[in-house]
Amino acid sequence: MTLINKISQIRSGRKVYSILYNRVKLSHQTSRLITKIIKTSVYPIESIARKLIYFYILLFSKSKTEVKNGYLIFPEKFDTNSTLYNDVMSIFNRYESFSDAKKTNKYGSSKIWRANLFQPEDLIDKPSILEFVTQDEIIEAVTKYLGSSPIIGDIQLWWSKENSDISSSQLYHIDQEDYKQLKLFAYFNNVTSDTGPLTFFDSEASALIKSRVDNPFNKIEDEEIDLSRGNHEAIEFTGEPGTYGLVDTSSCYHMGSRTRKGDRVAIMVSFLAHNCIREANKLVLHNEEIAKAVSKNSKSRWKKYLFNL
Repeated sequence: MTLINKISQIRSGRKVYSILYNRVKLSHQTSRLITKIIKTSVYPIESIARKLIYFYILLFSKSKTEVKNGYLIFPEKFDTNSTLYNDVMSIFNRYESFSDAKKTNKYGSSKIWRANLFQPEDLIDKPSILEFVTQDEIIEAVTKYLGSSPIIGDIQLWWSKENSDISSSQLYHIDQEDYKQLKLFAYFNNVTSDTGPLTFFDSEASALIKSRVDNPFNKIEDEEIDLSRGNHEAIEFTGEPGTYGLVDTSSCYHMGSRTRKGDRVAIMVSFLAHNCIREANKLVLHNEEIAKAVSKNSKSRWKKYLFNL
């Protein structure tokens, strides 16, 4: 079997990258580039179809909403009296405690101060969640930014517990799934400076930081960020329940969950190009039942492409 035939059977960019980096011993940057090229070349028809969706949205979308400088904070809020809010809070309230959530959810976070509360069936049993994260305004903004119809790499409901840590994703970093992506963050409680808001530098500031720090793909201490950011200031994404926005976490240095007083409850959704270098969570990436739920409840049938089936 030829190398290209072997690779064509691997839909996961993570596996391709791992072979190139760990076995072939190529550099991180070279492994990422080759993985991107391979994933594009082995799915040419899908690449074309997704690009056509992009052009369709570009030509016919009535929405003027655009991601600029790597982020977009939506001016409106979702209704805290809505089915969406009630559905999400019912999931939150089914756990007796934070430790209960950490213990019972096998799709949870490895971080001791954060738990994922979603189970796969939640996204099917409570359609308001998928209806919200796949609404036209969000998907069209993501598609225009990525230049292609996206996939959903991950959907999680994060409960960040009050803590005094500064570790892992609480340090500034850029995500490695691709050269660019967008993550949706939607808040279900009041998020202030003390309750662990997503904090980030826009893409222009992040490009400067990336050029100045010693190891741009590693976690970076605050002191090194301060020495590298020039006159740029970090943006704290705070807000009342119902606040939501998009951030390119592959281009924008960011951190979060430094929850010093109280907790934070937020939905996180990652939107990636179909030929992304490293996919996120298989919980939704290849879940046919979830894809059917979106397709059934959506007037835009092309949204089934969100799950890369």
